[in-house]
Amino acid sequence: MDDGVIGSKPAVDSAVDLSWEDVARAAEVLSGLLAVRGGLVPAALVSRSLGLRSVEAACLGSYEGRARSEVRVESIPARAGDGEGWIVLDDLADSGASARALRGFLPKAFFAALYAKPAGASSLDLHAESYPDDVWLSFPWESASPD
Repeated sequence: MDDGVIGSKPAVDSAVDLSWEDVARAAEVLSGLLAVRGGLVPAALVSRSLGLRSVEAACLGSYEGRARSEVRVESIPARAGDGEGWIVLDDLADSGASARALRGFLPKAFFAALYAKPAGASSLDLHAESYPDDVWLSFPWESASPD
């Protein structure tokens, strides 16, 4: 049965530090592209692998540090219309609130993320890998300097 998940990781610790190789592997699986802020780096990787020259960004936020807050949709590219023919890509679907908020504006878009937690997976059409809800993912572009 196709559940929209390509890979799955067992519970390991309360935090997982993802490497650039981990992210590149997950990005290769997806194609896309309208990126939300966390999805800008994955969108760059996926667009390069697909030969796409245009990547748009939707600006929204739902976190203050590690604390979840109400989703704030700040901007969506007008040329995305109702989302038909667009793929919305994010790094992570944690609670799914961001994807659900964007679906209200882009109901015909295809929603994907590199990673999803159980609470956020149902908001997506596709994700590359799964992690448990109690794991905090730290992405390599969130650190002060690249390796």
